[in-house]
Amino acid sequence: MPTAAPTSHDLELQQQLRIPVAALVAPLDPSTRHGRSRDTATLHAPKEAATSVVQPDVFALLAHPSPEKTGATPEPPSPEPAALHPRSRELIKQLRGSLFGPKGEFAVRAGTSHESAIHATVERFIAAAEEISGIARDSAGRYSPLADLREVLGLYTAFTGHVDVALSPSSRTVVLMEITRRKLVRLLPAESRREWLGDRSNPLYLDKIDEAIKLGPGAGDRERSVRAAIRQAQPAAVWINRASGINLSPDGLILTNAHVALEVGRRMKVQFPSGLTCEGSCTALDTKRDLALVKLDALGVRLPAAILERAEAPVGSDIVVIGQPENYDYWHVSVGKIDEYKETQPWMSPKGDRLGRLRHHAWTSWGSSGSPMFNFRGHVVGLHSSWDEASGARHGIAHRDIASFLREQRATFTLADD
Repeated sequence: MPTAAPTSHDLELQQQLRIPVAALVAPLDPSTRHGRSRDTATLHAPKEAATSVVQPDVFALLAHPSPEKTGATPEPPSPEPAALHPRSRELIKQLRGSLFGPKGEFAVRAGTSHESAIHATVERFIAAAEEISGIARDSAGRYSPLADLREVLGLYTAFTGHVDVALSPSSRTVVLMEITRRKLVRLLPAESRREWLGDRSNPLYLDKIDEAIKLGPGAGDRERSVRAAIRQAQPAAVWINRASGINLSPDGLILTNAHVALEVGRRMKVQFPSGLTCEGSCTALDTKRDLALVKLDALGVRLPAAILERAEAPVGSDIVVIGQPENYDYWHVSVGKIDEYKETQPWMSPKGDRLGRLRHHAWTSWGSSGSPMFNFRGHVVGLHSSWDEASGARHGIAHRDIASFLREQRATFTLADD
């Protein structure tokens, strides 16, 4: 198998970690596990594979050559390679078990030993993916690893996103995780690598949409339509400062709560569900409405941006909330309804707490502040902000207050078509 030429980024990583360039660009030998030394940052370069790994569809062609070329009696076509394998499913189950606790929270938490736990988890991903690839190689085309390897990559993206956001990993760990991602991608069949090399989106987030949005028997077409709309909006929901927000502009303009941003000029870290992490500064703050804007540093790329609904949603309207509740998996999806609009903003609870004018009952928790509320068209109709400790009711910023704030700030945003 030919070895890819190292890119400038590969060489930069090599200089940072002082590892052989071959470890970055050489194809992996699926029969060999390449781990990371506990006391060094050295990754061992894989041995050059003795023979090229042939993709399953090529195996089928070799097993059943064209009768026009051979003169042989045509044989029945071979069955499609199986998409699942018992051992591969067991490996993925073990990965999930090592990643998540009993409540769905990530098992690797902040602490003095979390770096070693991160490295051990990374090793488990490499070992599992290499074994799955080896199973496919030995199956002579009877098993296609694509679905299982994609699932491994999805889990890995979720894990590294958690590490990057919640654990403040060292620069060496960040580089190690990126190198490992490249190795995992190179185990995919060649025709499927491009989508992962250029797009770090996590299919697990789409799974959450499917799990949360279930409209009941007979709602098949409408359910599919709603899921599709939320999938279009979800890439713009962000993690920001251990809380939540929504991007409103392709240039990067994050709407969140004032109690998340705290002060104008504050520098803040933002992560998109694609894995893209960037920084920005708070440019506007309204403590009465509990709204803030964070302008992201110029990235030179168009970012996924949500659309603001043109009019306020009536009481009783369905909403989908996507946010970052602490101690739960990120980009959590919950469904509820708008229950009430209070007359004044902010609304004061009986205890004197300043709460949002909008009251809803979609599930939220600590860290959900700033979570966008989407209607079933995938348009923003509110922003979760807080809850009333006395009654347990969830509150948010109403559409009218968001729209007026954005116009006052002359912000760039898109209104939905009627």
